[in-house]
Amino acid sequence: MSSAQFDTFTFMLSALMATLMLGLGVSLLFRVVVPPMIVRLFKVADAEKGYLEAAREGLVVRNRLRALQAESQQLESQRSRLNSEVQALKRQVAAAASRPPDFIHEIGEARIGQAKHVARVAATSGSPLLKPSSELYNPIWRHLNLAEIWAFTPDEAANQLDLFFPDKLGYQKHLLEGQPTRVLDRSR
Repeated sequence: MSSAQFDTFTFMLSALMATLMLGLGVSLLFRVVVPPMIVRLFKVADAEKGYLEAAREGLVVRNRLRALQAESQQLESQRSRLNSEVQALKRQVAAAASRPPDFIHEIGEARIGQAKHVARVAATSGSPLLKPSSELYNPIWRHLNLAEIWAFTPDEAANQLDLFFPDKLGYQKHLLEGQPTRVLDRSR
């Protein structure tokens, strides 16, 4: 072998050896260095995915919180409104409790064509209805008493009123003027 051929052969052999060494280095690089980098990249990708899921859940929680706050404000306004209604009702109850009771006596039964006539009924000052020692004593006669009489005419109503509240027992009656309420159907 001539020296030129030997030099070419040596050069080729050296190039082949360098390529093999380079290939071995690259393969070691891919085998040792790249897998942990890929694992780290996947971990970063998983972390980013977890971050995005956490951010999405955060938005859901924030929206739910806003909805709950709006509902809370609505309930608070309803509570405030109901409290004011309760206070108004308490005032009405107190006013009604301070006023003497009204007693209503219903005479007759509502029938088609009849009208409801209203009369004021009271006990006279000397009446046994107002004397606690009397057998006829009833404390309701110290308050306003009304009679609702169902009759076809005011005269019939006055007759029924005299029948149920006779003068000789100490009743004083006054049929109130006005438009009587008429029964037009049987639904009453």
